[in-house]
Amino acid sequence: MVNIGQNFMNWVVENAGPIAMGVLIIAGLYCLAKRKFLELAGLIAGAIVAFLLIYNPIGVKDALVDLGNRMIGSGGTAGLWLFQLHLADIGSMSPFLW
Repeated sequence: MVNIGQNFMNWVVENAGPIAMGVLIIAGLYCLAKRKFLELAGLIAGAIVAFLLIYNPIGVKDALVDLGNRMIGSGGTAGLWLFQLHLADIGSMSPFLW
């Protein structure tokens, strides 16, 4: 039995990098032709994120998990290190803040 939808999806996943590159080149040429340089800058920023997700998904996942663990904590403690004050920092505060 031939599953055309699954075969097409497999082809797209295998060729995501070249497909994304082609789309971004066409969009970049369009922005250059219309002299939309601000949109071109946004397109370049989006392209960097897109290619990070396409070519290094495990690295992006690890970075986001690490960031989440640092912000929320990885269990056991409250872990909200962004909001914790240390005694040394309180001693160095200006008396006008009290």
